Amino acid sequence: IISGGANSLVGADSNYSATVYSGSCGSATELGCGDILFDLSLLSFRVDAAPGTTVYIQIWDANNVYTGDDCEFVITPLPETPLANEDCALAETDLTAGGCNFGAPVETSWAPPTVPVADGGAGITCGGNSWFSNDNPVYFCLTATSTNPVVEVNNVVCNDSPTGGIAQFAAFTTCANVGNYATTSGGSPGSRDYLNFLGCTAGVGDVSLQVGGAPGTAGTENFPDLTIGQKFILVVDGNAGDNCQWDFVIDGVPQPVDLMAFNAFAQERTNLLKWSTASEINNSHFELEKSYNGTRFEKFGRVEGQGNTSEAINYSFEDDQPALVTYYRLKQVDYDGSFEYSQVITVRRAKSWKEFTVAPNPVKDLLNVSFFSDSNRTLHLIVSDVIGRNIQTKEIQINRGLNQIELNLENEVSGVYFVSLTDGQNNITKKIVKR
Repeated sequence: IISGGANSLVGADSNYSATVYSGSCGSATELGCGDILFDLSLLSFRVDAAPGTTVYIQIWDANNVYTGDDCEFVITPLPETPLANEDCALAETDLTAGGCNFGAPVETSWAPPTVPVADGGAGITCGGNSWFSNDNPVYFCLTATSTNPVVEVNNVVCNDSPTGGIAQFAAFTTCANVGNYATTSGGSPGSRDYLNFLGCTAGVGDVSLQVGGAPGTAGTENFPDLTIGQKFILVVDGNAGDNCQWDFVIDGVPQPVDLMAFNAFAQERTNLLKWSTASEINNSHFELEKSYNGTRFEKFGRVEGQGNTSEAINYSFEDDQPALVTYYRLKQVDYDGSFEYSQVITVRRAKSWKEFTVAPNPVKDLLNVSFFSDSNRTLHLIVSDVIGRNIQTKEIQINRGLNQIELNLENEVSGVYFVSLTDGQNNITKKIVKR
């Protein structure tokens, strides 16, 4: 990033730009250009060059003349990893960290809103600002919970000064339609119904953009309404290459599912799972998953979601085949198949090896035997069939605390079996079904 220094062009009475070259004075290659001073505000622009490259900087004013004002430059290296959301296909969905377009590249694949209609633009201004070029745009993907959501952006600061630049905001229906200003009727900009363009604005400090529905600058332009749950794209660009940062405050575009609580409790024969959401967007359903070792999870239930709602919803589900120790997690699934996992929670049941549990039951291949012990000791584990033949026998050394043994029954025939634990004096047996 090339920018004017703290004492750059002090007292200058003109606006200045700069062009950066590499190579030599006899055979220079242009790397980039941009404004460095405009209306007494210091600006900056991006140049792509390898570390260690010698560069030459030519400065000039509106008359292509350098008048000799004192000037210094600050060269700031960009992070090695570029902003992920420089590409609309990787549009950011997490708005909690705010936004920044520092170091994003120039985008020439689509025309911004102020470009004339004949050249592929919409021919309109955005919040009173002319948006003629995409100098460093970044992209965000939002989801609407109303037909005309309002995107509110606070603390917009550009070029390290609240008045040193302007951020520009535009909304479109999809990445494929960014820069698509097609209308249902065509004609002049004063009488058009857009199909994919949802509106634009610009500013610093606190800025708001009503997405869809609002009339355009000429009063009779109309932006399409959204449907609840519809995703859309927000583009943010710095005017004339301004580097900006901002915070999001959003009404009508919250995160997809706000999970408030997830808990599980041991009951007499079952484990009860309870969870609640503060709001939901595109929520198809929840899948309940459990594990007996905390790493390998299996689905054991499903609960339908509420789709789209801004009200708090309570859910519950019972696990009628709990183990001594069972690990649970929720898989929240959207209508488009995307999903997120909750944190993992644990339920512990019995306190003695005589209260051991077997799960899953019925079992297909791997059976988990779980129990607690108050001391180190030796036990015998026996699996027998309905006529009393021992299928598997094991002498196991158990430890004080939680013990978990995994039995592989994959090669046994389907039917009823019995799992027994004995210390020589006490014998405890559980019936299982092999599928």
